[in-house]
Amino acid sequence: MPILTLHACPPEPLGNYLKALGVFRLVAEQADPTARAWWQDGVLQLLTRLDDRAIQDFFLGSDPNSSAYRPTPIFAPWGGNPGFYREGSNDKARLRLLRLKRARKVRKQLRDSALTLAAIDCVLSRYRQWDEKKKGEERPWLDAKKATKNKERVIAKCRNTWPQQGLEWLDACLAVGDELAYGFLFGTGGNEGRTDITNNFWEFVEACIGFPNPENASSGWLASALFSAPRTSGSGRTAGQHFPAAASGENIGQQFTGAISANPWDVVLAMEGCVLFAGAITKRLSQFGRGRAAFPFMLEHVASDSGPESVHDQQKQDVRNWLCT
Repeated sequence: MPILTLHACPPEPLGNYLKALGVFRLVAEQADPTARAWWQDGVLQLLTRLDDRAIQDFFLGSDPNSSAYRPTPIFAPWGGNPGFYREGSNDKARLRLLRLKRARKVRKQLRDSALTLAAIDCVLSRYRQWDEKKKGEERPWLDAKKATKNKERVIAKCRNTWPQQGLEWLDACLAVGDELAYGFLFGTGGNEGRTDITNNFWEFVEACIGFPNPENASSGWLASALFSAPRTSGSGRTAGQHFPAAASGENIGQQFTGAISANPWDVVLAMEGCVLFAGAITKRLSQFGRGRAAFPFMLEHVASDSGPESVHDQQKQDVRNWLCT
Protein backbone atom coordinates (compact mmCIF):
# COMPACT_ATOMS: atom_id res chain seq x y z
CA MET A 1 0.00 0.00 0.00
CA PRO A 2 1.23 3.53 -0.73
CA ILE A 3 2.37 5.85 2.04
CA LEU A 4 0.97 9.34 1.60
CA THR A 5 2.94 12.23 3.03
CA LEU A 6 0.45 14.94 3.99
CA HIS A 7 2.69 18.01 3.98
CA ALA A 8 -0.24 20.27 4.94
CA CYS A 9 -0.92 18.28 8.13
CA PRO A 10 1.81 19.20 10.65
CA PRO A 11 1.09 19.07 14.40
CA GLU A 12 0.91 22.86 14.70
CA PRO A 13 -1.02 25.08 14.94
CA LEU A 14 -3.85 23.26 16.68
CA GLY A 15 -6.09 23.45 13.61
CA ASN A 16 -3.61 21.50 11.48
CA TYR A 17 -3.17 18.90 14.23
CA LEU A 18 -6.94 18.39 14.36
CA LYS A 19 -7.14 18.37 10.56
CA ALA A 20 -4.60 15.53 10.43
CA LEU A 21 -6.65 13.52 12.93
CA GLY A 22 -9.81 14.28 10.95
CA VAL A 23 -8.27 12.98 7.71
CA PHE A 24 -7.12 9.76 9.41
CA ARG A 25 -10.45 9.25 11.19
CA LEU A 26 -12.55 9.69 8.05
CA VAL A 27 -10.34 7.51 5.85
CA ALA A 28 -10.22 4.73 8.47
CA GLU A 29 -13.95 4.83 9.26
CA GLN A 30 -15.42 5.43 5.82
CA ALA A 31 -12.94 4.32 3.13
CA ASP A 32 -10.13 2.05 4.31
CA PRO A 33 -10.40 0.26 7.71
CA THR A 34 -6.80 -0.96 7.36
CA ALA A 35 -5.37 2.58 7.21
CA ARG A 36 -2.59 3.51 9.63
CA ALA A 37 -1.05 6.89 10.43
CA TRP A 38 1.94 8.32 12.29
CA TRP A 39 3.97 11.50 12.62
CA GLN A 40 7.33 11.68 10.88
CA ASP A 41 9.53 14.67 10.06
CA GLY A 42 6.88 17.04 11.32
CA VAL A 43 4.01 15.87 9.08
CA LEU A 44 1.43 13.09 9.02
CA GLN A 45 2.22 9.88 7.17
CA LEU A 46 -0.83 7.88 6.05
CA LEU A 47 -0.56 4.21 5.05
CA THR A 48 -3.63 3.38 2.99
CA ARG A 49 -4.74 1.60 -0.17
CA LEU A 50 -5.81 5.03 -1.50
CA ASP A 51 -3.29 6.91 -3.59
CA ASP A 52 -3.15 10.71 -3.72
CA ARG A 53 -5.78 10.86 -6.49
CA ALA A 54 -8.11 8.34 -4.83
CA ILE A 55 -8.06 10.10 -1.45
CA GLN A 56 -9.05 13.36 -3.12
CA ASP A 57 -11.83 11.60 -5.05
CA PHE A 58 -13.06 10.14 -1.74
CA PHE A 59 -13.40 13.54 -0.07
CA LEU A 60 -14.86 15.23 -3.15
CA GLY A 61 -17.27 12.35 -3.88
CA SER A 62 -16.11 12.34 -7.51
CA ASP A 63 -16.54 8.60 -8.11
CA PRO A 64 -20.17 7.40 -7.74
CA ASN A 65 -18.97 3.77 -7.57
CA SER A 66 -16.67 4.29 -4.59
CA SER A 67 -17.06 5.39 -0.97
CA ALA A 68 -17.50 9.12 -0.47
CA TYR A 69 -16.93 11.38 2.52
CA ARG A 70 -19.98 11.47 4.79
CA PRO A 71 -20.01 14.67 6.89
CA THR A 72 -20.56 14.15 10.60
CA PRO A 73 -23.98 15.58 11.63
CA ILE A 74 -22.66 18.65 13.49
CA PHE A 75 -25.75 20.60 14.56
CA ALA A 76 -26.54 22.84 17.52
CA PRO A 77 -30.23 23.85 17.63
CA TRP A 78 -29.50 25.57 20.95
CA GLY A 79 -26.89 27.85 19.35
CA GLY A 80 -26.84 31.59 18.83
CA ASN A 81 -27.91 31.71 15.17
CA PRO A 82 -29.90 28.54 14.52
CA GLY A 83 -31.81 27.74 11.35
CA PHE A 84 -34.14 25.09 12.76
CA TYR A 85 -37.14 27.17 13.85
CA ARG A 86 -40.30 28.49 12.26
CA GLU A 87 -39.81 31.82 14.01
CA GLY A 88 -36.57 33.61 14.81
CA SER A 89 -34.27 31.49 12.63
CA ASN A 90 -31.18 32.75 10.89
CA ASP A 91 -32.45 32.99 7.30
CA LYS A 92 -29.17 31.94 5.65
CA ALA A 93 -28.78 28.96 7.97
CA ARG A 94 -32.42 27.91 7.46
CA LEU A 95 -32.14 28.00 3.67
CA ARG A 96 -28.86 26.06 3.80
CA LEU A 97 -30.50 23.31 5.87
CA LEU A 98 -33.35 23.12 3.34
CA ARG A 99 -30.81 22.70 0.53
CA LEU A 100 -29.07 19.96 2.53
CA LYS A 101 -32.35 18.07 2.98
CA ARG A 102 -33.15 18.26 -0.73
CA ALA A 103 -29.60 17.30 -1.75
CA ARG A 104 -29.65 14.03 0.19
CA LYS A 105 -31.49 12.41 -2.75
CA VAL A 106 -28.54 13.21 -5.03
CA ARG A 107 -25.72 13.13 -2.47
CA LYS A 108 -26.10 9.83 -0.62
CA GLN A 109 -23.33 10.80 1.82
CA LEU A 110 -25.65 13.46 3.29
CA ARG A 111 -28.21 10.94 4.54
CA ASP A 112 -26.70 10.67 8.05
CA SER A 113 -27.04 14.42 8.41
CA ALA A 114 -30.59 14.34 7.04
CA LEU A 115 -31.56 11.69 9.62
CA THR A 116 -30.21 13.86 12.45
CA LEU A 117 -32.07 16.88 11.07
CA ALA A 118 -35.28 14.81 11.07
CA ALA A 119 -34.65 13.90 14.73
CA ILE A 120 -34.12 17.59 15.57
CA ASP A 121 -37.36 18.56 13.80
CA CYS A 122 -39.17 15.86 15.77
CA VAL A 123 -37.79 17.11 19.11
CA LEU A 124 -38.70 20.73 18.43
CA SER A 125 -42.16 20.13 16.96
CA ARG A 126 -43.39 17.55 19.47
CA TYR A 127 -42.53 19.43 22.67
CA ARG A 128 -45.68 20.94 24.18
CA GLN A 129 -46.53 22.82 27.35
CA TRP A 130 -49.65 24.35 28.85
CA ASP A 131 -50.14 28.08 28.38
CA GLU A 132 -52.06 29.33 31.41
CA LYS A 133 -52.98 32.65 29.79
CA LYS A 134 -54.27 31.14 26.57
CA LYS A 135 -55.75 28.11 28.37
CA GLY A 136 -54.34 25.73 25.83
CA GLU A 137 -51.32 23.83 24.65
CA GLU A 138 -48.51 25.53 22.79
CA ARG A 139 -45.35 24.36 21.06
CA PRO A 140 -42.77 26.86 22.33
CA TRP A 141 -39.76 25.16 20.73
CA LEU A 142 -40.90 26.26 17.28
CA ASP A 143 -39.69 29.72 18.31
CA ALA A 144 -35.93 30.25 18.49
CA LYS A 145 -35.96 32.61 21.48
CA LYS A 146 -38.16 30.36 23.60
CA ALA A 147 -36.20 27.23 22.74
CA THR A 148 -32.74 28.70 23.39
CA LYS A 149 -33.93 29.99 26.77
CA ASN A 150 -34.67 26.35 27.61
CA LYS A 151 -31.24 25.25 26.39
CA GLU A 152 -30.56 22.51 28.94
CA ARG A 153 -33.81 20.69 28.22
CA VAL A 154 -33.38 21.00 24.44
CA ILE A 155 -29.90 19.46 24.72
CA ALA A 156 -31.15 16.64 26.97
CA LYS A 157 -33.92 15.80 24.48
CA CYS A 158 -31.44 15.79 21.62
CA ARG A 159 -29.05 13.55 23.58
CA ASN A 160 -31.85 11.02 24.08
CA THR A 161 -33.21 10.97 20.52
CA TRP A 162 -30.40 11.62 18.04
CA PRO A 163 -28.99 8.73 15.99
CA GLN A 164 -25.51 7.46 16.82
CA GLN A 165 -23.81 9.55 14.12
CA GLY A 166 -25.08 12.76 15.71
CA LEU A 167 -24.12 11.66 19.22
CA GLU A 168 -20.46 11.39 18.23
CA TRP A 169 -20.31 15.15 17.75
CA LEU A 170 -22.62 15.93 20.68
CA ASP A 171 -20.41 14.03 23.14
CA ALA A 172 -17.32 15.89 21.94
CA CYS A 173 -19.15 19.21 22.20
CA LEU A 174 -20.59 18.91 25.70
CA ALA A 175 -21.39 16.58 28.58
CA VAL A 176 -24.88 16.45 30.04
CA GLY A 177 -24.91 16.20 33.83
CA ASP A 178 -26.45 18.21 36.64
CA GLU A 179 -24.91 21.16 34.81
CA LEU A 180 -23.75 21.42 31.22
CA ALA A 181 -20.00 21.18 30.67
CA TYR A 182 -18.42 22.13 27.38
CA GLY A 183 -15.58 20.61 25.44
CA PHE A 184 -12.97 23.30 24.82
CA LEU A 185 -12.58 22.48 21.12
CA PHE A 186 -16.14 23.52 20.26
CA GLY A 187 -16.28 26.70 22.33
CA THR A 188 -19.37 26.92 24.53
CA GLY A 189 -21.58 24.26 23.05
CA GLY A 190 -20.89 25.10 19.42
CA ASN A 191 -20.34 28.86 19.74
CA GLU A 192 -17.23 31.03 19.76
CA GLY A 193 -18.56 34.27 21.16
CA ARG A 194 -21.34 35.27 18.77
CA THR A 195 -20.08 32.97 16.02
CA ASP A 196 -22.04 29.76 15.51
CA ILE A 197 -19.40 27.15 14.68
CA THR A 198 -21.96 24.74 13.26
CA ASN A 199 -23.31 27.30 10.78
CA ASN A 200 -19.79 27.96 9.53
CA PHE A 201 -19.14 24.22 9.26
CA TRP A 202 -22.13 23.61 6.99
CA GLU A 203 -21.37 26.69 4.93
CA PHE A 204 -17.90 25.26 4.30
CA VAL A 205 -19.28 21.74 3.66
CA GLU A 206 -21.64 23.14 1.04
CA ALA A 207 -18.74 24.94 -0.64
CA CYS A 208 -16.57 21.79 -0.53
CA ILE A 209 -18.90 18.97 -1.60
CA GLY A 210 -22.03 20.84 -2.68
CA PHE A 211 -25.76 20.74 -1.97
CA PRO A 212 -25.55 19.29 -4.61
CA ASN A 213 -22.78 21.12 -6.53
CA PRO A 214 -19.50 22.30 -4.91
CA GLU A 215 -17.54 25.44 -5.63
CA ASN A 216 -15.27 25.21 -8.66
CA ALA A 217 -12.23 25.80 -6.45
CA SER A 218 -13.04 22.92 -4.08
CA SER A 219 -10.55 20.46 -5.60
CA GLY A 220 -7.79 23.06 -5.35
CA TRP A 221 -8.67 23.79 -1.74
CA LEU A 222 -8.51 20.07 -0.95
CA ALA A 223 -5.10 19.61 -2.60
CA SER A 224 -3.84 22.55 -0.56
CA ALA A 225 -5.36 21.19 2.69
CA LEU A 226 -3.76 17.76 2.21
CA PHE A 227 -0.56 18.23 0.25
CA SER A 228 0.17 21.94 0.68
CA ALA A 229 -0.41 22.64 -3.01
CA PRO A 230 -0.71 26.35 -3.84
CA ARG A 231 -4.19 27.79 -3.95
CA THR A 232 -5.43 31.01 -5.50
CA SER A 233 -8.61 31.58 -3.52
CA GLY A 234 -10.26 30.94 -0.18
CA SER A 235 -13.13 32.06 2.02
CA GLY A 236 -13.62 35.33 3.81
CA ARG A 237 -15.53 33.50 6.55
CA THR A 238 -13.68 33.05 9.83
CA ALA A 239 -11.74 29.82 10.28
CA GLY A 240 -12.17 29.99 14.06
CA GLN A 241 -9.80 29.88 17.00
CA HIS A 242 -7.84 26.85 15.78
CA PHE A 243 -6.37 28.66 12.75
CA PRO A 244 -4.93 31.92 14.12
CA ALA A 245 -3.25 32.84 10.82
CA ALA A 246 -6.69 33.22 9.21
CA ALA A 247 -7.60 35.92 11.74
CA SER A 248 -6.86 39.60 11.12
CA GLY A 249 -3.72 41.18 12.51
CA GLU A 250 -0.04 41.21 11.66
CA ASN A 251 2.29 38.43 12.85
CA ILE A 252 -0.59 36.50 14.37
CA GLY A 253 0.31 33.25 12.63
CA GLN A 254 3.53 31.29 12.21
CA GLN A 255 5.02 33.56 9.54
CA PHE A 256 5.75 37.27 9.25
CA THR A 257 2.62 37.96 7.27
CA GLY A 258 -0.84 39.36 7.81
CA ALA A 259 -4.14 37.52 7.66
CA ILE A 260 -4.75 34.90 4.98
CA SER A 261 -8.05 33.66 3.60
CA ALA A 262 -9.51 30.56 5.19
CA ASN A 263 -9.33 27.25 3.34
CA PRO A 264 -12.81 25.68 3.71
CA TRP A 265 -11.39 22.14 3.64
CA ASP A 266 -9.01 23.01 6.50
CA VAL A 267 -11.96 23.95 8.72
CA VAL A 268 -14.15 21.00 7.70
CA LEU A 269 -11.42 18.43 8.35
CA ALA A 270 -10.39 20.07 11.64
CA MET A 271 -13.98 19.93 12.87
CA GLU A 272 -14.08 16.25 11.92
CA GLY A 273 -10.92 15.70 13.95
CA CYS A 274 -12.45 17.35 17.01
CA VAL A 275 -15.12 14.63 17.07
CA LEU A 276 -12.49 12.16 18.33
CA PHE A 277 -12.31 13.94 21.70
CA ALA A 278 -15.57 12.81 23.25
CA GLY A 279 -16.26 13.62 26.90
CA ALA A 280 -18.34 11.97 29.60
CA ILE A 281 -19.57 12.46 33.15
CA THR A 282 -17.24 10.70 35.58
CA LYS A 283 -16.66 10.36 39.32
CA ARG A 284 -13.35 10.44 41.16
CA LEU A 285 -12.08 7.80 43.58
CA SER A 286 -15.47 6.84 44.96
CA GLN A 287 -19.11 6.40 44.08
CA PHE A 288 -20.09 9.33 46.28
CA GLY A 289 -20.41 12.94 45.22
CA ARG A 290 -21.54 14.58 42.04
CA GLY A 291 -20.28 13.48 38.66
CA ARG A 292 -18.06 15.89 36.73
CA ALA A 293 -17.32 16.22 33.06
CA ALA A 294 -14.06 14.85 31.72
CA PHE A 295 -12.70 15.59 28.25
CA PRO A 296 -9.40 14.30 26.81
CA PHE A 297 -6.43 16.61 27.43
CA MET A 298 -8.53 19.19 29.30
CA LEU A 299 -7.52 20.26 32.79
CA GLU A 300 -9.62 22.25 35.23
CA HIS A 301 -8.13 24.62 37.74
CA VAL A 302 -7.23 22.93 41.03
CA ALA A 303 -6.38 25.19 43.96
CA SER A 304 -3.12 24.39 45.72
CA ASP A 305 -4.27 26.02 48.98
CA SER A 306 -1.11 28.07 49.07
CA GLY A 307 -0.47 31.76 48.87
CA PRO A 308 -3.34 33.81 47.46
CA GLU A 309 -5.55 30.89 46.41
CA SER A 310 -7.57 28.38 48.36
CA VAL A 311 -9.99 25.57 47.73
CA HIS A 312 -12.80 28.12 48.05
CA ASP A 313 -11.56 29.74 44.85
CA GLN A 314 -11.46 26.49 42.91
CA GLN A 315 -15.11 26.50 41.85
CA LYS A 316 -14.83 30.13 40.72
CA GLN A 317 -12.15 29.30 38.18
CA ASP A 318 -12.80 28.09 34.67
CA VAL A 319 -9.28 27.57 33.39
CA ARG A 320 -8.67 24.77 30.92
CA ASN A 321 -5.51 23.88 29.09
CA TRP A 322 -5.07 21.98 25.89
CA LEU A 323 -2.12 19.60 25.82
CA CYS A 324 -1.12 18.64 22.28
CA THR A 325 0.86 15.40 22.39
